[in-house]
Amino acid sequence: SNFKYRTKHKNKQNGKNFHLFQFNYALNLAIKLTLGYIQLFIYFRIMIDIIKDKIKEIAFKKVGDNDELYLSGILTSILIIDLATTLEEEFGVTIPFNEITMETFSTPILIQKFIESKLG
Repeated sequence: SNFKYRTKHKNKQNGKNFHLFQFNYALNLAIKLTLGYIQLFIYFRIMIDIIKDKIKEIAFKKVGDNDELYLSGILTSILIIDLATTLEEEFGVTIPFNEITMETFSTPILIQKFIESKLG
């Protein structure tokens, strides 16, 4: 009977330890995922800032995330090609000329999404 008590008590303790292990594992996973999302957010926030900085270097104008670049006259077609070349070097991507369109290069946010698609 003493053996049964010890075995039963030990199994309860193992169960508690297992649940504690599960909780710690879930907590660590949640922290890692949260940190991963924060890192992604920072990376993409930095990316948009780099894009806007490159536009400022080329056009000598500060732009917002959703500012229209070509239709507003901030960038000419030649400056857009210059920007594409600069971004290729900055992010290590290839941007074919036929992919430089209003859908991909009209605002800094669209440029960011385009580059993200190139990065995979």
